[in-house]
Amino acid sequence: GGVVVLNDIKNFFITYMMNESLGTISNAHLAFADKYGAMDERCESLAKLASEAVDFVKTGRPATMPVEYQPSEFPDFMEKADRKSYRSTEAIGRMYHSVLNEVRCALQARSAADRADRAARTGQRIFGGVGAAD
Repeated sequence: GGVVVLNDIKNFFITYMMNESLGTISNAHLAFADKYGAMDERCESLAKLASEAVDFVKTGRPATMPVEYQPSEFPDFMEKADRKSYRSTEAIGRMYHSVLNEVRCALQARSAADRADRAARTGQRIFGGVGAAD
């Protein structure tokens, strides 16, 4: 090891940013694991690639994900609006849908409470009848 100068750090950072693939690999692993199970051979290969991607800082060798490991669709809980998705029925998907349902219920309750509060302040009736706002 020689002396590390600022230019060395800049070059390493640029190389790292150009070759950083951990997020892409991890997302592919999650999508395949949800659809085919964590023991699927693609998941095992992607787990090894993720390990290589983590080690990139130490080794300088980037992990390259083969194009065939790019999922064609993602579970809905990953919320990839720009990609084809499906409704996940696995554990994470069930938790996601449960939480999503709770959020929707809370928002509906809040909306109803806001309407009731507004009606109370303005003297309007909420459910119609004489004196109700149009």
